[in-house]
Amino acid sequence: MKEKKMAKAQKVQKQQDIITNRVLIFFGFTAVFLWAISYLSRAFDYASSFQAANIAAVVLMVVGAAAVVAGLVWQSARIRSGAARDAALSGYVIAWFGLVLTLSCAMMMFYSYTLAMRLLYVLMPVSAVLYLIYYVYPREFFTVCLTHSSLAFLMWALAKTARGGDPVICYASFGLAVLICAAALALAYKTRGTDGVLTVGSRRIAVFNKTTNIRYITAVYAVTLVLLVAALLLGAPLAFYALYAVLAFIAVSAVYYTVRML
Repeated sequence: MKEKKMAKAQKVQKQQDIITNRVLIFFGFTAVFLWAISYLSRAFDYASSFQAANIAAVVLMVVGAAAVVAGLVWQSARIRSGAARDAALSGYVIAWFGLVLTLSCAMMMFYSYTLAMRLLYVLMPVSAVLYLIYYVYPREFFTVCLTHSSLAFLMWALAKTARGGDPVICYASFGLAVLICAAALALAYKTRGTDGVLTVGSRRIAVFNKTTNIRYITAVYAVTLVLLVAALLLGAPLAFYALYAVLAFIAVSAVYYTVRML
């Protein structure tokens, strides 16, 4: 009996070590990525280095695209071999950073390098925090955080463009936000009878908990939809207040789930 308890404790400790290593690697990659890409952004700011920055951006776009393909292929091979379960570095992580590298370089070349860096300074830390939440917090909280982080960004775009801004960005942001809310609600109801697990082919993906309260999830996304409609119709400053309400909800939820885990 004692040996079984010790074996179980060692297994739990090993799993915790794997999670810790994964999170540390992701945060480390995030810090290095932001540090490195900032040099490219600054190179676009000077006439003497502008041409070199364009060449470097093209090269990095190709490298990023190759990293996406290589990461997905590598991860697929390791899943089949069973090596992915205990690995500290995931192929999905490599694919994620490759995708961000490709898109950010393209944005710097063809749109705005300053806006690209501003978005990266928000996107990359948020993605690192979401990665931590994915492994440490209940899956219900991760799903809510993931959707509402995306909704907060779309609500910011909506607040910036409602009443006087670019109508294409305004209505596209609103439509995408509504789609996210509808998809999250559909997932919640679809997985209600499968303990929050969605089956895609041969894979089982946990999107909510076994004990998820469907009324709570419905209320969360219904209220968010009301805020989106109000932001679209009334514009700033109410749209910004709606954004602050979404951010406050994420913060309060983080405190609630943290206390519940103690």
